[in-house]
Amino acid sequence: MKKFFNWLDKTFVKPVEESKMSLGAFILIAAGYILARNLFEGAFESLHLIGLSSITLFGIEEMFLHLMFSWLYFFMIVAILLKFTTGHDMKKITRVLLAYSFIVLIPPFIDFLFMPGGFRLAYPTDISIVGKVIWSMLRPWILFNPRMVYEYSAKIPYGGSPGMIIEVFVALILIIVYSWIRTPSLKRRIIAVLLTPAILAATIIIAGGAQVLVSNIPGDPLTGKSVYFTGGLITSATRKYALIVLIPFLIVLFIGLLLYNKQKTLKLVKSIDPFSAILAAVAAGAGFLFAWLGLKDILTGVPRSPFDYVALFGLLVMGAASAVTRLYLSQSWSEKNSEEDKKTFRRGAWGMFILTLALGWSLGYANLFILLVSLVFGLVLAVPPLRLERWSVPSSLGNGLAVFMLVYCGYSLFATERTFSIFPWQLSIVVFATLWLSFLVRELIIRHKPKRIQTGEAAQ
Repeated sequence: MKKFFNWLDKTFVKPVEESKMSLGAFILIAAGYILARNLFEGAFESLHLIGLSSITLFGIEEMFLHLMFSWLYFFMIVAILLKFTTGHDMKKITRVLLAYSFIVLIPPFIDFLFMPGGFRLAYPTDISIVGKVIWSMLRPWILFNPRMVYEYSAKIPYGGSPGMIIEVFVALILIIVYSWIRTPSLKRRIIAVLLTPAILAATIIIAGGAQVLVSNIPGDPLTGKSVYFTGGLITSATRKYALIVLIPFLIVLFIGLLLYNKQKTLKLVKSIDPFSAILAAVAAGAGFLFAWLGLKDILTGVPRSPFDYVALFGLLVMGAASAVTRLYLSQSWSEKNSEEDKKTFRRGAWGMFILTLALGWSLGYANLFILLVSLVFGLVLAVPPLRLERWSVPSSLGNGLAVFMLVYCGYSLFATERTFSIFPWQLSIVVFATLWLSFLVRELIIRHKPKRIQTGEAAQ
């Protein structure tokens, strides 16, 4: 048995752990598996649609926004829990987990064999369905009895499938094997293996629990639809799913990055400018407030959905994240930083850019378009050959415009495509002038402060 585990380690584990590929490359590999899962799941489930929706736009949201981040969220939780149970290097755990995440492809093909007509996959709005799925998972032998599989399909009309149960048990076996190979002492190895079911159970509860709980919030009593389909500021149920995932994902991602590389993560965190981040969040929130005060008589009943309040919180986070993205861009090209630090900030900028866009996308397409323009101003300020942030006036102007666009982002949750034509032009002038003046004064203070210090030191 020891020889077998050594062979597994040498053949399948060590080559991945010791790979020179970047974390981004492993994330792309996992993203490829996730996209393939989404493709085949949509084609083989009951609707038989590529993209998991009859409307192409919703299918794109499902594949690239909601499910993509849901799976990455799931993988991150597993990696964090494995770190605590095995005590192994987080970098190596993450590489192995992402590299062998192809097991997510199991359900579409297995389910097709059990039920060619396809299963109806959806988040349970009846909590009893969750109990039935868990009870079925405790009896995996039913999968080898066609009659029991048929009964399973009748009792669980949606929310789970035999393929998903097999997927969970395959993951269970792989995690047990990896924990046994990589945990140092025998005592801790046994504990790590015994905790494996708890790891998967905790991951499923943390990752999927929020979706299921929100699904059970009373929706529209007239149509019988769940809370995800009750309208409000976020019109797409898929983007509501995504928003529920993205907010806790940010917390889990931060914990994972700390375990992955504490020194670089803290460097990124400590470099954040509180003034810029808070101002950007306040600007986005102010746009939301301006719209609510100015349009509430026209848009009656808003806010009416719990997601309207979630959208406001997501908007504030998006505003702060956009400011951090612009800051990391600036630091990644700053001559004051070493090449290693520039590389760290560049990776941080890419990560924050993707997260900021995901948050912006979940809030709506008008918001996403305006957000992109805001980020472009930050790009022009930071990236050579222009690097306009070298001078006070262009730097303050660019930063002012970037934050001013965030005011429009908040307004766009109400006004959508008509944001620029509806937003009062007098208010635009006042808000932009205030922002530009604030940045200009700050720029002048910061740029002249070192000179005064140097002059004082020379006099001494």
